[in-house]
Amino acid sequence: MLHNPYPIYRRFLEQGPIRYVDYGSGMWAVFSHAVCSTSIREPLLSSKRTAALLRDLPAERKTEFAELVRRNQRHRASKVGRIMAA
Repeated sequence: MLHNPYPIYRRFLEQGPIRYVDYGSGMWAVFSHAVCSTSIREPLLSSKRTAALLRDLPAERKTEFAELVRRNQRHRASKVGRIMAA
């Protein structure tokens, strides 16, 4: 764990508000409040859209996305659990 992550955050932000981070299996990271705020309201980036795209794939192509489907299902299950607990 970093005691002071801010120098790293600053370096990432200086390289641009959105960047690919090669950590674990890789991910896109947003380092700007304005971009993050806009992104979370963008329907094209919604996990619901991803589920619809995957549902419409031919069966032979779905195996390529099995891990994404598994993560999407896990995310939805945890979301339902939080709603039920409220």
